[in-house]
Amino acid sequence: MPERYIMVPDPRNPKRMIKGRVVNFKTLKEDWNEYELEDGTIVKIKIVVQSIAYVIDPESGEILRNPMGEPVINVRHGVVITATFPKEVLQKGDKNE
Repeated sequence: MPERYIMVPDPRNPKRMIKGRVVNFKTLKEDWNEYELEDGTIVKIKIVVQSIAYVIDPESGEILRNPMGEPVINVRHGVVITATFPKEVLQKGDKNE
């Protein structure tokens, strides 16, 4: 499979875009964070990763590394939010009853 690249913000200058090398990954776990509001509503939130890329240093063409020597990665993601409302909360919004 040929290498794929995307443009990502330069971590040293977010106004500039540089190249990132997309890496394949498998999802090991995607849990929901769950919150109960004072009215009984349950809100669930999770992050879903769309792509992960190693950031490429434009000067050297190598993977960019932070001061600790760790590779810098860029993660594109989406946020999924869902809510479950108690019957009482839904009835308050229904003007026909």
